[in-house]
Amino acid sequence: MDDTSAVQDPAELDAKTRMILTGEQLFAGFGIQGVSLREIASKSGQGNHFAVQYHFGSREGLVQAIFDYRMQQMEPMRGEMLAGLEKSGRTRDARSILEVILLPQLHLDGGTNRSYGNFLSQYLLQGNWDEFGYFGGEAPPQLRRALKLLRERVNYISDYAAQRRLVNVSLMFLNLLVRQGRLDEHEFPETFDSALEDTMEQIVMAMCLPFRLTASTGAAEQQIWEGAEKWRKREMAFAWSGGRRSTGSCSIALRLRMLFRVKCSIGFPQSCDTCRTRERR
Repeated sequence: MDDTSAVQDPAELDAKTRMILTGEQLFAGFGIQGVSLREIASKSGQGNHFAVQYHFGSREGLVQAIFDYRMQQMEPMRGEMLAGLEKSGRTRDARSILEVILLPQLHLDGGTNRSYGNFLSQYLLQGNWDEFGYFGGEAPPQLRRALKLLRERVNYISDYAAQRRLVNVSLMFLNLLVRQGRLDEHEFPETFDSALEDTMEQIVMAMCLPFRLTASTGAAEQQIWEGAEKWRKREMAFAWSGGRRSTGSCSIALRLRMLFRVKCSIGFPQSCDTCRTRERR
């Protein structure tokens, strides 16, 4: 897979877009605080050294503009993927929802996956993201829809825990993007597609892991646990009534029970044939 997608000729871009892409690349290479706004203006072809301040107000304004620009670029693909989920009835499938959120990052125009991955990693690490789905501005419509589906899928954990997990799994995916960008410098002993599949499996498990309680559990955590139990009982009722879950969900449930010795929130007494075969081994 190539590191770049259909890169536009810089001469065809307007001044603001050139500064956004230049800022992303420089921030990725030297850190968000490691490059001057004057240098960004100069390297994006602006004669006015204060062009960044003029268009974006401040360093923080440019950083937010880069993030918003990339999120908006991914909207068409996310819309198509969400339509596919709805058509196939997979709006409750964790892997499918997470793919809508993450995979469009592989197909961005302009810059490289490596510079975008480095920049967004820094962006996520520098913020205090307490509210689920909030990353400094209003998310565009298709991303908002995907985040809503994800929140409904992990409704057995708190908003704060769901946001923390979302940031964590996003960083896992971005690490893969940065690694992909190094293919011209280093030959890895596995294909990118193989690494992507393994990473997505890790991400699904990390996002959907049951909330584990300790002896010091407080009232808020107890409410989360009670909510998770209600959700699990609904899943059990669905299973006993003849419903079937996807192999992916069942296998995740089985692995979580085996690895962590806890009742997986996805778990129910009647699973698919694949999981029952594994459980008998």
